[in-house]
Amino acid sequence: MAGQIAHDVVFLFSDIESSTRLWEQYPVEMRAWLERHDAIVEDAVGSSGGQIVKTTGDGVMAAFTPGNAAVQASLAIQRGLHAEEWGPTESLRVRIGLHVGEAQSRGADYFGPTVNRTARLMAAAHGGQTLLSAAMARQVADDLPEGVCLRDLGLHRLRDLAEPEHAFQLLDPDLPQTFPPLATLDITPNNLPTQASVFLGRERELGEIRALLDQPTKRMVTLVGPGGTGKTRLGLQSAADQIDRFGDGVFFVDLSTETDPEESFANIARTIGVDPAGDETALDTLRERLADRRIMLILDNLEQIDGIGTGITALLEGSAGLVVLATSRQPVRIRGEQIYVVDPLSLPTVGPGRMKAEDVMASEAAQLFAERAAAAIHGFVIESDNAGDVASICIRLDGLPLALELAAARLRLFSLPELRNRLDSQMDLLKGGAHDLPSRQQTLRSTIEWSFELLSNSEKGLLEILAVFAGATFDDVSSVSATIDEDGDVIDDLTSLVDKSLVRTGQSESGSSRYGLLETIRQFSIDRLNAQAERLALIKRCHADYFARVADQLHAQLRTAEREAAIKRLRDELENLQLAWTYWAEAQDVERLHCLFDPMWMLYDSEGWYHGSLTLAEDLLAALDHQADSAERTHEQIALQTSLARIRLLIKGYTEESERAFLDSLESAEAGGQIPDLFPVLRSLASFYTLSGQLQKAVETGEKLLRIADEEHDPRLYVDANLVYGANKAFMNELDEGLEHLSHAVERFDPTEMPSDRFRLGPHPGIVALTTSGFLLWLRGYPEQAGRKMELALTDAETLGHSYSRAYALYHVAYFNLWNQNIEGVGRHANELLALANQYDYQIWRALALILLAVVTALTEDPEKGLAEVERGIEAYQSLQAPPAFWGPLQQIRATLAGMAGRVDRGLELIGEAVALASEARSGMLTEMLITQGDLHLMIGRENEAIDAYHRSLEAAVTYDTRLAELRAATRLARLGGPDELQRLRRVYNTFTEGFDIADLIAARELLEP
Repeated sequence: MAGQIAHDVVFLFSDIESSTRLWEQYPVEMRAWLERHDAIVEDAVGSSGGQIVKTTGDGVMAAFTPGNAAVQASLAIQRGLHAEEWGPTESLRVRIGLHVGEAQSRGADYFGPTVNRTARLMAAAHGGQTLLSAAMARQVADDLPEGVCLRDLGLHRLRDLAEPEHAFQLLDPDLPQTFPPLATLDITPNNLPTQASVFLGRERELGEIRALLDQPTKRMVTLVGPGGTGKTRLGLQSAADQIDRFGDGVFFVDLSTETDPEESFANIARTIGVDPAGDETALDTLRERLADRRIMLILDNLEQIDGIGTGITALLEGSAGLVVLATSRQPVRIRGEQIYVVDPLSLPTVGPGRMKAEDVMASEAAQLFAERAAAAIHGFVIESDNAGDVASICIRLDGLPLALELAAARLRLFSLPELRNRLDSQMDLLKGGAHDLPSRQQTLRSTIEWSFELLSNSEKGLLEILAVFAGATFDDVSSVSATIDEDGDVIDDLTSLVDKSLVRTGQSESGSSRYGLLETIRQFSIDRLNAQAERLALIKRCHADYFARVADQLHAQLRTAEREAAIKRLRDELENLQLAWTYWAEAQDVERLHCLFDPMWMLYDSEGWYHGSLTLAEDLLAALDHQADSAERTHEQIALQTSLARIRLLIKGYTEESERAFLDSLESAEAGGQIPDLFPVLRSLASFYTLSGQLQKAVETGEKLLRIADEEHDPRLYVDANLVYGANKAFMNELDEGLEHLSHAVERFDPTEMPSDRFRLGPHPGIVALTTSGFLLWLRGYPEQAGRKMELALTDAETLGHSYSRAYALYHVAYFNLWNQNIEGVGRHANELLALANQYDYQIWRALALILLAVVTALTEDPEKGLAEVERGIEAYQSLQAPPAFWGPLQQIRATLAGMAGRVDRGLELIGEAVALASEARSGMLTEMLITQGDLHLMIGRENEAIDAYHRSLEAAVTYDTRLAELRAATRLARLGGPDELQRLRRVYNTFTEGFDIADLIAARELLEP
């Protein structure tokens, strides 16, 4: 199970020796050789009962349960490769490492110290050599194949810098037994410190640094990043990986306490055992002694040593064999320096719903936290119950290794939920690190403060200003800074903060450069500002005032050809706009709230973020309550109240709360004697009437909307007005008039622009007009035209870039495919809908998507399983008290699946309810419900009851003029009846002019033309 500890797993790591050289020398032959290598390895692992977990470059990682099985596989690999004829090269030689221990599993993968130790053990071997750890040797020593034995190679420091490993070589009399000394830290002079914990993750970074150091021209590589990102540990591990390249040694020099260049070089000289002679400076002595040496220096913490770059340049110029790997919070800035930015560890991706352990453990931050937490609390693992808390902690701490280690240590005192909650407000919680660390690394605050104290006053001030932003462009920062009247040059100070790794750079969706802080650094700066109340208040006000003006400018662009660019900028600045909104909402400043409201509302509607819309409407209403009475204020309050009702309808379903909100807006409007002719108010009321089944009121409201659209000559208003009037006319069984108005709506619909009315919400009326037309055309007997309308609804929803409209289109197209018996289409569109619903937390669409997917399961796999899944989807739907418009069709689906699962009585009960609902609403869907009722009767041999239901369906279809439903009922009656029924079917069939390849017309034709 993901996130669980697997005990006593034996790991085998293998790798082809000198594979890079072989690829360069034999690029064609290596393809065939690698295929043969893979076949030998796969056969050896499989026949020994092991499992290949994954390939690693030109090797494999395999897992076994009994140790002797891994030994058998290793012998088979080495023997198979040794016996093979390889052509131009003598042989393809593979090194193998075997180790056993506990590891955490993630799906089919494993991770943790045991896995890493196995890889390092393999890296110490030579081609053709198999190494075992002491734990592995103990497990298999008494159960080796005949003639096979172990050779004790003694203690060796592997390249993971952890404790030494007692290594053993597997000896096979049929294979070479003599090899050079193991490629470990012991073969090269070095002072690399042993680490108390294993090195986790960073495989990409290690590979990239290795590639840099492999280039002869890259002799000064500086690892740059903020405090706590693990630069030192990454530098040490990179050096350990490269140690065999430097015959004269690899030396680590801690310069964190140095500030003077000369003292720094004296420290370097002492570390490598060089003593200056006479009056000679340490730098001169180093230049002389290093001139002909192949040596690597790891210079740790250079940021506080001004002028050290000149001396480093002199050393590099005087020694062609010298390589410097430095760590610093800012570049040293010397000629030839290669800067490598060390980012925090990768973070879990947070989505809606409960987080899965395997998803959280896919991140490096969670892996490190889990390993350090297990050291604090024995047996700790990440599992489904705690995965969400771990993800929150990792994100709150920016994936900083130091912060994660300090947090994990606090699990001795706090539970995970307690730790997560405390981290939101207590940076000082992260202290008490290992006593062997420098004092500045024993708390996160002191680590950040170390960097902060190296700043100039103007740099400190700019960092505090940036802490109030949620990311910013240069113009944002400079504009706000100017209003605060800060000293210093923003360009110079910002450049310096970026260089010192305190400010991060990135690129926005709109392509502009953006600057921001890690959350830990932002919190440190905010803590400092909290002690400066007046300054903090000034910065917040200047920030909020600036973004109110930005929003106002963007609102003007939203009505022009620059709309898309404005939307992108709104997305970029959303968090800043939200901060500004909160500021002015607390101040109840209606003027500035109006500047922010319209563009934010349009963005939220465009993205389907209706929870945010709810906040905007409630906050603005609260602010309006404190304004003087006026007609304008009253109209705005009514519009907002109505929109609030629509929001609750969209995100929570048809609840008493949403109904009450509609009624409140009606009461407010009627208090003035009449409903004001505000288009969005009337449009929202029309939706309420439609969903609550008050169709005549909906039609009357539609007539008012059409009059407003005529007065305004606005094509966008025409779309909405014709949709309301046409759809409700059609629902009242005046199909021709309804389809005519829906056609007018579709004709005026431009998918390249969203309506710009204030308080607009929900699916675009053009999309609704297309899907409604599609269903009505299908019922009228024009399936091809209906299909084209549905396809256009999908493509136009994509063009709009409006998420809620796309969700609406996906559901209706999926349901249309169900009518057309296109099950593959149902599944495809329902899966897309589910992904979208999860992304934006559309609870109604999520429930409906699950129901449709359950139908696919029932029709393609197992009716019982599908029925169970449908019931779970229905339970979710019912918990929302969703709109009744969907309920009849859903009951029909449940009834059909119940019948397929052999529960016909239950199916008849469900379809009876659906028939009653459709009859009461005088809905054209009654014809479909009655056909399903007849089909269920027929399943249990009640032919008379089935015929009665089909006749009633036929009568309803004639009444409502729904020819396709009439054809389906006539087809069923023709199967059960005589020549008269066939004649009726023929008459209906002959009225069709298109769609002859759909399932219903094919079925009818097979009866008519046997």
